[in-house]
Amino acid sequence: REFKADSGSDTSYMGTRGYAAPEQYGTSQTDARTDIYSLGATMYHLLTGISPNEPPYEFKPLKQLDSSFSEGIEHIVAKCVQNNPEMRYQSAEELLYDIENIHIFNDRYKTFRRKEKTKKILQGAFALGFSILIVFGATLMMREKSEACRRLTEEGFQSVQLYQLENAETYFNEAIKLKSDIFQAYYGLAQIKYLKGNGEEAIEYLLHIAEEYPGMQKDGEYNYFLGTIYFERKDYENAIDYLKKAVEANSSNEVYLRDLAVSYARTGKLEYANELLKQIEPIAEEEDTLAYINGEILLKMG
Repeated sequence: REFKADSGSDTSYMGTRGYAAPEQYGTSQTDARTDIYSLGATMYHLLTGISPNEPPYEFKPLKQLDSSFSEGIEHIVAKCVQNNPEMRYQSAEELLYDIENIHIFNDRYKTFRRKEKTKKILQGAFALGFSILIVFGATLMMREKSEACRRLTEEGFQSVQLYQLENAETYFNEAIKLKSDIFQAYYGLAQIKYLKGNGEEAIEYLLHIAEEYPGMQKDGEYNYFLGTIYFERKDYENAIDYLKKAVEANSSNEVYLRDLAVSYARTGKLEYANELLKQIEPIAEEEDTLAYINGEILLKMG
């Protein structure tokens, strides 16, 4: 069928019941999302053996029909056959991405990600650190280079989250080749060293880079990363030094404040820990942050 941008509906209605999206019956004009609906209906038929062309003309959740289906395939099929086109996949590329990464919808993977987030809390800080590297007044070529660096760095951190460390390292190095002063790429490379068990090497690497780019020494992410490594190694005095600098760079960052408060608590500096707890209370998005700090303070008090 030929799509016409100025049409409110198709010139004629056609389609097999069950396989045809609602818009094929005159609610709106058909488009690529209509094909995605029909593909979803076909997938449903192939997976379950139940024809959508037969009563009761409905799509039940796959796992309700057979518990052996994965959460991923249930999600994909259900999204394909939404009555509202805006709720479906908007393109074949978007659908293909979910199919190729179907494991991310499974409960086991989600549980794994939650545990990794708890153990590697620094990844959350990195995720918040991304911004579009567009410099006002720069030439078109420089803007394109900055955008390319941003995409590479983002791809790098996504690969780190999936523990595809070799791919991540390639992305970060390509970003640095384009723009040598992109701090996030250096943080990414240091994080890879840390995740491989080379904490000391990660520290030395960042300290060396900071000598070349002094501005990095005042950056919140830089100081938080170093503070986190020392925290993990239970070197709380050094952790406090760097976490304080991170808070100075961004005094409203809940994660920075939380880890500094816990470091104070573990070194017995409960007065400072309590002061930070009061500072966090108005901005804390989750109650577990306050409970965590209180727990550390009470533990130190015996």
